[in-house]
Amino acid sequence: MNQEVLELEYKVDYKQFRKVWIGQLKKSLPNIISFWGVTILLALLIFFLFSDKFIGFLLLFVFSSIPLFMIIFGYQNFMKTAKQNFSTLSDKEKIVHLTFQNGADGFDSRNGKSFSHTAWESIKSVTELNDCFVFNRMGSVFYVPKSAFRNDSEIGFLRFLVSVNVNKNVKLMK
Repeated sequence: MNQEVLELEYKVDYKQFRKVWIGQLKKSLPNIISFWGVTILLALLIFFLFSDKFIGFLLLFVFSSIPLFMIIFGYQNFMKTAKQNFSTLSDKEKIVHLTFQNGADGFDSRNGKSFSHTAWESIKSVTELNDCFVFNRMGSVFYVPKSAFRNDSEIGFLRFLVSVNVNKNVKLMK
């Protein structure tokens, strides 16, 4: 890569959190469907094997409604946490400056008066969605919207840095 430093600046937007959650759900939907599909098929088998159809129907209902409730409660919990975190930010803290440097052991972020350095080894996963990159850092998630990039080569540079520096759980669009 001929680029050595990538500097991005963007304003944190509460609506973006919803897009991130929905994008993450879409990425994990095949796994959710396969797991709960097998579970529901087993529940159907139990339904037909039970002589008491009421108990069989009840088990089928419970097994089929669990994934729906998990998705609803997961969304509510995610958005509640996002709203709490977003409401505590001042206007200056909502402006995020990121600096990625080729060959560095991590990247720097600044918002308001806060400055932090994030080591690449602390990044547990990176997922690229249609409109942002989602970084999972030791249990906390942050996103970098693609609107912060000036051109496709900057997006390519971040993909390069992520693929070189994050060892596992990387899902990038090519």
